[in-house]
Amino acid sequence: MPKQVEDCLIWKSRKYKFIGADDLYQLFNPEKFGFIPESVETACWKGFVMCFIVNAKDELILDRLDINDSNNNYPQLTVLKVIRIEMDIIFIKI
Repeated sequence: MPKQVEDCLIWKSRKYKFIGADDLYQLFNPEKFGFIPESVETACWKGFVMCFIVNAKDELILDRLDINDSNNNYPQLTVLKVIRIEMDIIFIKI
């Protein structure tokens, strides 16, 4: 099985990968916004890749979403929700 494309986080101008992050869908679940993700290739079985950014106020923002929707439905996303970072997290630098 090919290596899966990882979701990422940009924090203080550094890029990190989410590895083994089972709770990532709590940050953003595409199906709640009308998407039905579908895999295009074996390197991305879930059908989408997300990248978050932490701004100067330590708020977590969905910065990029690459998605393949099974119905070619691509609604415009507006500001969803800002999540304040108040936890210790261990990251692996890319």
